[in-house]
Amino acid sequence: MNIDYEKIFKDSPVPYALLKVILDDSNLPVDCLFIDTNHAFEDLVVCNGSVVGKSFGDIQGDIFTEKENFLSVCKNVITTKSKGSVEYNASKRGKFYRVEVLPHGDSILCLSFVDITEEKIFLTKIHQYVDLAPAAIFIADREGNYIFANKAACELLKYSREDLLRKRIPDVTAPEFADDAIRSFENLKTCGKDRREIALLRSDNSRVWILLDAVALPDGTFMAFCKDITAQKLAEEKLSSFENFNKTLLDLLPVPVFYKDSSLLYLGVNRAFEDFYGMDENYFKGKSVFDIHPEDKAIIYNKMDEELLRNGGRQVYETVMIDYASKEHHVILYKTLFKDSKGAPSGIIGVLYDITERKNRERELKLYFTAIQSVDQPVLLTDANGNIIKVNRAFIKMYGFELDELIGKNPRVLNPGFEVYSNFGYTKEAYDKIFKGMWAAIKNPSVGTWHGTVINKKKDGSFLWVKLIINAIYDSRGNPESFIGLPVDITTTIKKEYKSKVELYQTIAALAELRDNETGNHMRRVGLLARILANKLGMPEKYCEDIEVFAPLHDIGKVGISDSILLAERKLTPEEFEIMKSHTILGYNIVKGKREMDMVAAITLSHHEWYNGKGYPQGLRGKDIPLSARITTVVDVYDALRSKRPYKEPWSHEDAAKYILSRSGEQFDPEIIEAFESELNRFAIIFNELKD
Repeated sequence: MNIDYEKIFKDSPVPYALLKVILDDSNLPVDCLFIDTNHAFEDLVVCNGSVVGKSFGDIQGDIFTEKENFLSVCKNVITTKSKGSVEYNASKRGKFYRVEVLPHGDSILCLSFVDITEEKIFLTKIHQYVDLAPAAIFIADREGNYIFANKAACELLKYSREDLLRKRIPDVTAPEFADDAIRSFENLKTCGKDRREIALLRSDNSRVWILLDAVALPDGTFMAFCKDITAQKLAEEKLSSFENFNKTLLDLLPVPVFYKDSSLLYLGVNRAFEDFYGMDENYFKGKSVFDIHPEDKAIIYNKMDEELLRNGGRQVYETVMIDYASKEHHVILYKTLFKDSKGAPSGIIGVLYDITERKNRERELKLYFTAIQSVDQPVLLTDANGNIIKVNRAFIKMYGFELDELIGKNPRVLNPGFEVYSNFGYTKEAYDKIFKGMWAAIKNPSVGTWHGTVINKKKDGSFLWVKLIINAIYDSRGNPESFIGLPVDITTTIKKEYKSKVELYQTIAALAELRDNETGNHMRRVGLLARILANKLGMPEKYCEDIEVFAPLHDIGKVGISDSILLAERKLTPEEFEIMKSHTILGYNIVKGKREMDMVAAITLSHHEWYNGKGYPQGLRGKDIPLSARITTVVDVYDALRSKRPYKEPWSHEDAAKYILSRSGEQFDPEIIEAFESELNRFAIIFNELKD
């Protein structure tokens, strides 16, 4: 059988050419002459007449634009007697070519042209996928030259991308691992994958330990995923488990991801999508939504995809997706475009979040709320941001709001604010701690619940003391989806406890007053006069009410002073007076540590402090003395001067007022004395009406 090899050569669809390399006196290539070509090569180049007998300079077009580079390859082939190759970007044609150069005798070379455009497009897409990957990813050619490195890889080795792409695998391998790196690369070529721990050299010559997962790619290049395990190595700790890094970026993502070309045909899906749908990636490749999904759903998906290709941007929408086993999933779809190397839309990439569990919980909550509408316990349901979704009838009855006044609002509408809390003895720190602690607890799945006491405001402006329990509902990832609040009105209980405590302290104070030959009217006068001054100073109504109740308790500590001192009808000795002064501390110790009694504690301890700092027991000065104590000091002195004592006669209103006014800035706060002076008539009237 005779085979016409020349005809096969001439008719081959692969462009071929034979050329003779022209050498200078130093045996270096300076030009080439074409001595034979086939029809495909003639079609590839643009030339007047036949290419045979012509040199590079005679051939037009963009196939041989880099003459020096090509001659360098030719020199290497002639010298080594082995094949070489060079790639050209024929931009005018929109093509990439790999020119294979083979030795064919002395200074005779055979050229073949391979169209590698699809390989280049594939690499461009791979680069887009992996460049933002958190893992360091490298791509190398068969000679071990780096042709791509993502941002994480550059950061890992502390190289710029340009510098790193000038390196080969041995250049960045620690010397002691040079042989291991060679074995790894050979194993990768043979088996298509390799996995091992190895040390690499950074640009500053420091070492970084990595766990390397490398795989062969379809275009003949190799992709390596690298994880920095330096810390583990330095600590000599073995990892109990490690994620499989011989996966692509998409397979590393925990959420289902799909990607399509510009014709809206599936290019692939990640592992999470395979698990979600119940079929492997090959089931999807090359298919459209009409091949995968029911027609009614496919029409919607296709319409949205076409709109995204036209308008660009980002799409987010909710739908019901049916998997291979016909199971329905409520999902949220996030879709956007990915682009080719020229910036043109190359396809669509999408991520979906399965919210079926959340939807089921929402249905359960709806049923739950239908059931609890008839119960007496008030119930509040909010979304993850704290916006009210549902309340039951008991809640509406408790707070007095209409349903439409609550839905969509934040429960902060029930919070009267720090000023109200401060009236009940809360500091700003204590106020903030309540709500910071609440959010910290209900956002933490390991805690999940919070209970505490808060003050709420009804629609009519009145206040409620509420014992509140909040339970959180979480999604499968541990993120809060909604909160259920169960408020219990404990206002009556709080008021009873408060009243009982006040009555107890009033009884103790009254006992002290009786031992001190005081009357109940003295306590009433002190309370009323203190309220007049507080009101004149512009204090809140709650403050004025409290000081009327608590100012009379200023001498509660006298219950601990012996009768021999307390009832003495003579001037006390210095030692006895020191004991008498201790009634301030005794009184403070009786009431301290109870938030609702903070004002009592301040009054009992500090009502003998002087504005100029010469009082007792602490020698406080000016505004460092609590306001309630500064007010009580004025009214107590006024009432004492006006009252008969075993050691003195009662003073007239005029003399008492004159004395107090003269002590402004020394014993008394000038601001309070100004209020006192404006209310002198009321002081005189109240004292006369409640005279002993």
